[in-house]
Amino acid sequence: MYLLAVVATPYALRLHERHGWRVPVVLALGAVVTDVARFSTGFDALGYVNVVFVWLAVHQLGFFYAEGRLRGAGLLAAGGFGAAALLVAYGPYPGSMIGLPGAEVSNMAPPTLAMLAVGVGQIGLAVLLRPVLMRLPLARLLDWAGPRVMTVYLWHMPALFAVTGVVVVLLGVDTPRPGSVLWFAGWPVWFGLLFLVMWPLLKGFARFEAPPALPYGTAGQGGMLVASGLVGAGVLTLTVGGFAPGAGPFLAVLALLAGLLMTAPRLRA
Repeated sequence: MYLLAVVATPYALRLHERHGWRVPVVLALGAVVTDVARFSTGFDALGYVNVVFVWLAVHQLGFFYAEGRLRGAGLLAAGGFGAAALLVAYGPYPGSMIGLPGAEVSNMAPPTLAMLAVGVGQIGLAVLLRPVLMRLPLARLLDWAGPRVMTVYLWHMPALFAVTGVVVVLLGVDTPRPGSVLWFAGWPVWFGLLFLVMWPLLKGFARFEAPPALPYGTAGQGGMLVASGLVGAGVLTLTVGGFAPGAGPFLAVLALLAGLLMTAPRLRA
């Protein structure tokens, strides 16, 4: 979704400048149509069309925020979270907004209308709380955390798997029932263990968030679209099918490598 949003930004901005609020509304309607078709036919793969509709609809709201035109934050928060609650209560959507093993339906992969509603609600809530948040004495913390956010996002699950593997699988420690007193009391311990694993990962990988000063050159529009298409197709194929044996994952890895090679720094003559 990050790749899609970055590549689509120049085109999405032009649509925003020309059509304003009609763009996210049309994208949201596309998400509705996609979900109706997905659930009425039972063809779950059709839901991946919402990678475009759901995430670009949320992305469009960023243009209004950047221009100071994102009004009615309270209404966005109440409407978004309220719509999500109704969709979960009366629709085919699970209450969890992340994918869970064994779940028949995921709100994340592929993204659903419920995920779009939660995204709108979160944006409204963030804008609503912004004046309060800006007054908090967190400047030094944010200066440190900002350049490392993507590293935490990309590596927190491997850290979680490592901690869980050692504690639960290797040591045989049973986890308490979710929502119980022991479950809440164990949070500091789990977060402490995750921090110990995440710290060396941050030290090792956070530097890659800063673009290196290398002779990348200027990519043409065609090359940019081909490279992003190859990488996006590879990531999507691995997301849907995993690293299972077969031609699909092998071709997906080749597509990823080809796309990355197209963006590699050029050698100086």
